[in-house]
Amino acid sequence: PEYTDQSPQRRPLGQGVSALGGSTITVEGRTTTGVERGRFLLDGQEVGTVSLNRGTGETRVSVNWTLEPEKGGLGQVMLYHELGREIEGLRFPVKVEQDAVPQVSLLAPTQSELRLRPDEQVRLEYEVLEDFGLDSVVVELLVNGSTVDPLPAALPEQDPLSAKPLWRGEELVSIGALTEKYKNTDELRMAVAVADNLPESLGGPNVGRSEWLVIKIDRNAESLARQEIRAQQSDVRETIAEAIREVREAKDRMERHKEDVKKDELSEQAEKNLAEAREKLADAQEQLDELADRMENGVQAARAEDVREASQEVAESRERLEETPLQDTPEGREEELGQARQAAEDAIEQLEAIQDAVQQDEGRLEQLAKLNELAQQENEIARQAANNEQQQGAESEANQEIQQAQEQLEAALEQQINQNPEARAEVLQDQADAAAELAEQAADLSERQENLADAAEAQLDAQEGEPQEGQPQEGQPQEGEPQEGQPQEGQPQEGQPQEGQPQEGQPELNEAQQELAEQIRQQLQAEQAAIVEEAQEQLAEARANLEERANLLPEAVAQAQDALESLEENFGEAAAESANEAAESLADLALPSEERGQQLGEGEQPGEGEQPGEGEQPGEGEQPGEGEQPGEGEQPGEGEQPGEGEQPGEGEQPGEGEQPGEGEQPGEGEQPGEGQQPGEG
Repeated sequence: PEYTDQSPQRRPLGQGVSALGGSTITVEGRTTTGVERGRFLLDGQEVGTVSLNRGTGETRVSVNWTLEPEKGGLGQVMLYHELGREIEGLRFPVKVEQDAVPQVSLLAPTQSELRLRPDEQVRLEYEVLEDFGLDSVVVELLVNGSTVDPLPAALPEQDPLSAKPLWRGEELVSIGALTEKYKNTDELRMAVAVADNLPESLGGPNVGRSEWLVIKIDRNAESLARQEIRAQQSDVRETIAEAIREVREAKDRMERHKEDVKKDELSEQAEKNLAEAREKLADAQEQLDELADRMENGVQAARAEDVREASQEVAESRERLEETPLQDTPEGREEELGQARQAAEDAIEQLEAIQDAVQQDEGRLEQLAKLNELAQQENEIARQAANNEQQQGAESEANQEIQQAQEQLEAALEQQINQNPEARAEVLQDQADAAAELAEQAADLSERQENLADAAEAQLDAQEGEPQEGQPQEGQPQEGEPQEGQPQEGQPQEGQPQEGQPQEGQPELNEAQQELAEQIRQQLQAEQAAIVEEAQEQLAEARANLEERANLLPEAVAQAQDALESLEENFGEAAAESANEAAESLADLALPSEERGQQLGEGEQPGEGEQPGEGEQPGEGEQPGEGEQPGEGEQPGEGEQPGEGEQPGEGEQPGEGEQPGEGEQPGEGEQPGEGQQPGEG
């Protein structure tokens, strides 16, 4: 069927047709001439089509039908001959295969029942054996024995190295979130349920479930990390101890009969004891192989290969022991038995070395347990912070209690990491990667916001029709303009349409311009909305990682939001101003933390409300900031204008090309500059 994503297959008919339900089947054959038509019967019911292609000396027959689930049986190709008789041309069995249910196995936690505190988080690790594909995954829940809504989960990833169609996945379940939602929870049961991609039309989907994990809520329980580490350590110690006992008993039996094998024939008792030794070696090998598989997913994963090597020595001993009674000479039996004894001794030595290493790991695992406990608490605090942010909004201040708890936990975690060099190196690398990623995201947002600000200003200019720099302001006549009473250039002459009346063809042009302006505004609005959403996501990530940017991002988010609201209300000037402010904030966030907040460099403008230092002059070509006054005794630079609302100092004259302030008269003998007008009054 199509859902399997399999290529069409061509097979000999052989013992009949066997395929999945939903498969399209074509059976082809040949018959002699004289066949006029045909039909196909499945358990006596006519299905599908039969087509004939007559040729020279033969007729090609093609039977086509679609397998329906659970509708197999006997297939018959019936042909109607030109002589007026219907004959059976072919019969074969038809079997409809079933798409198997996914097989789900829970890998971790390794224990089927746990006692956990209500602030724990459980990581469910699982694998799925499925022939074709998966559609969805959920974590099914029972709370105090009652079924509640399942938790949605991410799809697992297929293992490319597995020879079987195997998927591996994990899902983090917060016990705290569940106990908050379902009050008075004493017991939780959870299982991973996986649905395959079998369509409903074919009876799907098939759903496979893992075994149930039982969790008893106990506020005084040990952490899950400690329980898991203790259980895994106990499993390793007990299994290796049992394997050593089995191999040692097998070796003792070999020692007991080392003289008997030198005789011409083995006694019945010797053969019996050597057979028992082989069974003990086989049991030990099986136990060690299973242990190595379990260790791969646990805290002793690094020693799994050592266990496999010891298992190989046990297998070598068993094989040599099996060869011992098959030898024809006493010398041959003695040599084989000696090799079996030596391999058993080597296996015991390897297993004892693993025992010692596991015991020495206790201190390291104690540190690992503490790190896991702190990480678990940090995850729970992060969950609470995310929950608080979801309820209060991304722009709200971080909850002080949660922030304080997170800082205390961070200090404890740092202390543990400093005691573990490997963990410290890993954490430092993770922090560097996270900071670099956030800076890169901020830089990208800054660039997008800056482009959007430029676009908003361009759109505003286009709408307002502002004159370009150097053009006269409204009401100022240009040199050579006609005097009062004479018609201005561009004023309508007699018979021309008055102001406000459209010229020929003008209404269509204005309407097109308005439509284009509205389209551009909508595009700007959509891009600004995307920037706001991404900035909010960065804020949540920065808070979760305790990044310094978490204290700065709310301002950038608010400015981006202001720009979006202005665009939605079609306030062009306010939108452009907010977009510029958001771009500046995001650009600052893209800098490394040590460069943030440094003094303004050469040629920079002072921020809003800043004053140049005492005795400083604004840089060449600079303007004093909004509301600033030139310093004492300073003159505005050549070609400068006094700031908004400023007056030239006492006795000062406006600079070359300047306008006199409100109420002033040009100096003695001065004339207004070319194209200038005296100030009001």
